[in-house]
Amino acid sequence: MKVIFVIKPIQKASGGYKMVYIYANELARKNNDVTIIYHCRRDKLLSNYKFPFPFKFLIAKFLAYRGPNWFDLEKMVHRKVVKEITNKTIPDCDVIIATAADTAEDVNSLSQSKGRKYYFIQGYENWVLPEKKLIETYQFPMKKIVVAKWLKKTVESFTKGQEVECVLNGIDDNIFKIFEPIEQRIPASICMLYHDLEQKGSKEGLMVINKLKKIIPDLKVHLFGIVPRPVDLPSWINYTYRANAQEVVKIYNASSIYLCPSWNEGCSLTGAESMMCGCALVSTKIKGIQEYADDTNSILVDVHDIEAMYSASINLIRCNEERIRIAQKGFQQIKELLNYKRCIQQFIELLYDDTNQLNNKVI
Repeated sequence: MKVIFVIKPIQKASGGYKMVYIYANELARKNNDVTIIYHCRRDKLLSNYKFPFPFKFLIAKFLAYRGPNWFDLEKMVHRKVVKEITNKTIPDCDVIIATAADTAEDVNSLSQSKGRKYYFIQGYENWVLPEKKLIETYQFPMKKIVVAKWLKKTVESFTKGQEVECVLNGIDDNIFKIFEPIEQRIPASICMLYHDLEQKGSKEGLMVINKLKKIIPDLKVHLFGIVPRPVDLPSWINYTYRANAQEVVKIYNASSIYLCPSWNEGCSLTGAESMMCGCALVSTKIKGIQEYADDTNSILVDVHDIEAMYSASINLIRCNEERIRIAQKGFQQIKELLNYKRCIQQFIELLYDDTNQLNNKVI
């Protein structure tokens, strides 16, 4: 089967890009012909720089063919950089997948020879398109795959009877696993993803961490992120810039608590990964977290409630038995709910028209 993913030309790590790369890898390993097409819009490409567009385009080509430096993208996955999505720039294929709201319209406009059209929806992207325009993309005659049950309900409310499939993001337990026993971890150890995107809530998370430090002087903190270490970050906070999967797993395993202060997530990967690695999750009560977290396997508080995040964290530090119980419960439930092989297989199966096609092709 020939499969094309249409994606924007950024190289920074993100959960959305990660899932596209994971599916591209798995499809390629199963003998499918897979191409990632990077759409380099003139008005969007490297917009922070004043280089001439032809020079920016050359940079984009280099970055695409080199591949992301934060993810091990298989060499057998082809990469192509285009200035626009048209019937001339896109080769014929069996399946073509729009991976974000601002790629859906272009993919929808392609001829039928470009393959069956899919729309992979990983969040309610009203920060990408105006809401009215976003809702219009949900009404395109493309098969929709979402990553969360709440997204399925939301998208279905706008699709006028079109079927919406839900495939949860699987967590690879060959990578994300416990090697530092939960019971043996230092209770006063906490980790967090740092991001300069406001809706990630990192500033509020740092307020929680600073408040904890005042009460617990020997608190161990490790942050990781795709942006350089903030200049005003205290020296007692460890920071790993552009951590790869192995480094992130080490950070999780060296921590007792994972703090997620986000305001909005489609389906938070880092929260689930941390639970797979034995962290007790303290998170804001957002839809993307509640896809797998509840009051039995984590501690959930209201968005922006710094005092509640602080109280939850210090209670887990002081009550080691409760921290261990929550971490163990979270690990057990995440491993079953987000079973990697099952989720990958569900996604691949949806790329086939019918059972006969599925049985006759190698997947």
